[in-house]
Amino acid sequence: MKNEPDENVVYMALRNVFEGRNATVRQLKTVRKLIVEAAEKDAEVSNLANIYDIGAISRVARRLLVNRSFESTLNARIHFPVAADAPDAVDASSAQGADRGLFGAGAAIDGANAIAGAVEGGSENLQGFISQVDDSGTESFDTHHNSNPSTSKLRRSTIRSRSSVCIPMKTQDRILTQVQRLLEKACFDFGRRVMPEVLEMRQWDCPEAAELNNWVPEFRIRQRELFGPLGDMTKPHDQLLRSMADLRHMAVHRIRINARRLELFLLNAEKFTALLGDATRREMLAKLRLNTQEVIGKLEYNRSVIGSKRAELDRVREMGIAELQREESEYQVSAAEGLEEALEEALAPSVAPTPVVTAKEDEMSFTVNEADLMEDDNRSSRSD
Repeated sequence: MKNEPDENVVYMALRNVFEGRNATVRQLKTVRKLIVEAAEKDAEVSNLANIYDIGAISRVARRLLVNRSFESTLNARIHFPVAADAPDAVDASSAQGADRGLFGAGAAIDGANAIAGAVEGGSENLQGFISQVDDSGTESFDTHHNSNPSTSKLRRSTIRSRSSVCIPMKTQDRILTQVQRLLEKACFDFGRRVMPEVLEMRQWDCPEAAELNNWVPEFRIRQRELFGPLGDMTKPHDQLLRSMADLRHMAVHRIRINARRLELFLLNAEKFTALLGDATRREMLAKLRLNTQEVIGKLEYNRSVIGSKRAELDRVREMGIAELQREESEYQVSAAEGLEEALEEALAPSVAPTPVVTAKEDEMSFTVNEADLMEDDNRSSRSD
């Protein structure tokens, strides 16, 4: 239907809305109500609602509910082989197997070196890279739903479909590694402010002393007392923390991910820094995410152009082959006609044929000659 969002996008945005009992909802009115309520709390749902009509989103969501896509990861994987394996839908132990086979050979990406160069040199280079983006392009997670919808559409931070886009492993590794370091520094600063006794007990005297996955269980134990009402403006704490553990797992074990998962990791990292109250690193990650989306968008466009050109070349090639086949067929017909003419000429005689005299013609010829001889004899007798 016209102006309906892609099913992949709807699933990614609403997979946390239609969990448990909500996954069995089938009434369109109820589906719409749940989406409206979620849009007030969840940034992804609100972004989706700012771009598409709630009615259109509800219709797509209801189709997914009827197909039971929200009821289990298995059903989702059948319907969305890639979307179901998003960072928040799988745990770290299953992520490696889920990601195998998502990519073919590494593709060249225009602009990838710009991102790689930004993350390679650490926070300073990253700050220099993301400073090229206007601050107006960063959407606030806790205030965006109060802004003008038309403005939000221009500043939206949606997760677009990137399931088929590849980025070089070298670039992916640099991005995830740098994001992991930024988050570890944010965790250390937060721990030093809020839970110094844990740092002292664990002997974490610097950001490098604890990996990101070491912070996750500490935060999970204390999530209510640490984060309080701020969690209402982000995804559920446990899912967000699990996503950070997955990010570290992907970075350390060098597991290939597609562009969509990379964007989701960046989005969740941004939300995580918001949860920690680290405005500086949150802004850095937001701008890195926007730059990454822009580069990947250009790659998608270039791939589309190349695909169109390839299709045109294939069409021209097929037309050329058909033309060659037609010319060959015409040549074969012409050659056959020439051979037949040559055969006829070869079998034709080189001298005129001897005329065949019939018996009747011989008899008539004899009678005439005999008459001539008799007349000659008569003439001789007279002369004597």
